[in-house]
Amino acid sequence: MKLGQRLRQAKWRKWSLALWAALFLICSWLSPLIPGNLWLIVSDLFLFLLMASAFWSGCDFLGKEKHRPLTIVLYAVLAHAAILLVLLAIRGGALSLTAAKAAVSSRVALLALGMLLAAGLAASRVLFFLKREHTPRSYFNAMLLCFSLTYFIAPLAAGPFLISLSICLAAMNSFRVKWIAFLTKRQKIYLICMAASSLGISIANAVIFFGNETLSRILPLLAPGLGQAGKVISIYGACYSGIILFATLFHLPTADAFDRKADEAASLMDIGQSLTGTIDFSELAEKVTSVTARVCQADFAWLLIRLNGDFTTPAAYNIGTSEAREIGQAILADTAVANDVLTLLHDRSWKVHLQTDTLTFSFSSLAIAPLRVRNRVTGYLFMAIKKEKRFDDEDIRSAEAFANSAAIALENARMIEARLERERLKKELDVARDVQFRLLPSQLPTLGFADIAAYFSPAFEAGGDYYDFFPAGGDKIGFAIADVSGKGIAAAFVMAELKGICESLVGMFSSPKALLAKANDILKKTLEKNRFVSATFGLLDPQARVMKVARAGHMPFLVCSAGRVEHYTPAGLVLGLAQDPVFTEKMEEMDIPWREGDALVFITDGITEAKNLLGNDFGLDRLKTIVMENSNRNADQLCAAIIAELKAFTNNPVQHDDITLLVFKMK
Repeated sequence: MKLGQRLRQAKWRKWSLALWAALFLICSWLSPLIPGNLWLIVSDLFLFLLMASAFWSGCDFLGKEKHRPLTIVLYAVLAHAAILLVLLAIRGGALSLTAAKAAVSSRVALLALGMLLAAGLAASRVLFFLKREHTPRSYFNAMLLCFSLTYFIAPLAAGPFLISLSICLAAMNSFRVKWIAFLTKRQKIYLICMAASSLGISIANAVIFFGNETLSRILPLLAPGLGQAGKVISIYGACYSGIILFATLFHLPTADAFDRKADEAASLMDIGQSLTGTIDFSELAEKVTSVTARVCQADFAWLLIRLNGDFTTPAAYNIGTSEAREIGQAILADTAVANDVLTLLHDRSWKVHLQTDTLTFSFSSLAIAPLRVRNRVTGYLFMAIKKEKRFDDEDIRSAEAFANSAAIALENARMIEARLERERLKKELDVARDVQFRLLPSQLPTLGFADIAAYFSPAFEAGGDYYDFFPAGGDKIGFAIADVSGKGIAAAFVMAELKGICESLVGMFSSPKALLAKANDILKKTLEKNRFVSATFGLLDPQARVMKVARAGHMPFLVCSAGRVEHYTPAGLVLGLAQDPVFTEKMEEMDIPWREGDALVFITDGITEAKNLLGNDFGLDRLKTIVMENSNRNADQLCAAIIAELKAFTNNPVQHDDITLLVFKMK
């Protein structure tokens, strides 16, 4: 049914309740004034319609609570209690016979009584259909029909027969209590209390309806059918409450076992749903240990997972993870634990050493379930009882079931976690490569005194190679080549910082040594302790035809002049490692003259440390030979020759480090 239809139906029932109530009050007020029983019959009809509307409204309202049967029972108890209060008010003389015909309060009391009887019956109907999807509605509908006939016909004739038939149908329908079996032990205890209260109240209501003299004289005058309906509905309430009470008492001894099975099934389903979900490994491990301890009634539970040849404890219940790890390893070292079935130990103790303490752990019962995935043991699930109890067969079966499900779930979660980590690193490296390319010069400077060639090839994992050129006033030009330790975004950020430092300092210092010393002072404050930068900074002066150069722990550079190739390694510490004055004292600045035709070659370690398939390094000597053999070529040709020889040597498409090469061919 659509929402709009439901709203219209609810609105109609609300107005129908008011309409039938008003018509009943009018007709019942007119019936004593007009001879004959016509108005009494009409008012009784309106009261019946009022009760029918209240009944179906109550069914709709309580139907929303069908997943909470105790709430429905509570509504029934309250309705029966309210009926008893109204009946006691009538029996106690609050509605005297002489005033009954004229008193408005008597008619209002009868309205309330009719609606409360309908509410109690509605609660019984909702409970009747709980957990019984295939129960024929004819059983309950036949009882309703009999109740309706009793309402109209019993006051006139065939009263005992209809009441007896109604009581028989009520007794038959009272056995529809399958829903009790699905309650927990605590809910069953609450239900016993409510059912006992409802039984007592319903019996009291039936006694008053059947035996109270005041009520038997007032009801025939104002609502003769209500008295008959009250009798059968009260009997039905007493029967149903009694059956609920005894059925619950019957189920109570097995409530613990049922709760345990239900909890085990729900927990297995929960873990089963985790098999296909993207669940955090640590969160899933915590769930496995807590659920295992709860279902198996263990005092402690923990996981020991094999990872890279060692054991870790991702989660532990009611025990510290460090203690659990040490205990687990001590147990595995001391006990022959089966890898295919659960191992059960009783009355055992183990000593474990934690830092400076030695602790003794004693258990009256300990179960060790292997976690197997594709015939491979990935870890163990431990559960232990401290004292006075041992694991029984049900606990063993539950533990084995949990271990089987948990092993697959944990393995899936670990694989998903590893995949997400790889994807995260890949995205980070993509960003780092993009940043790295943006930091490098988009085009090489054009110099009148030298040709420049540069080559840069990033590794699959973006490193921290960097080179750049800086105008240094007049015809002078500065250049830098550097290698930031580490990879990814962090290395890219350090590159960006180094670029900014060099650009800001090159106009302030005419000495590469002074510039690197200042750069070290800045970077030392910002770099992490495990991160550093190797760099070479040079300054080319075309007037003096001299290169001033300083090296901060970077690779040697080559100078090819007059048919010879020499490598230079000025002293110097990497940036970010030491503070002044140590850094400055350890650094050496060199002045290297050049002449026309000389070649200056600067590299990063990706060239000399490149390996071939046999694991041999390319090396500095091989590089010097290539430079010597191609010394008569221009900068671009020399650069291309070096890279071609490097690729031929490695013969491997996988590049493990960034490769950076700067070549100056002097004019």
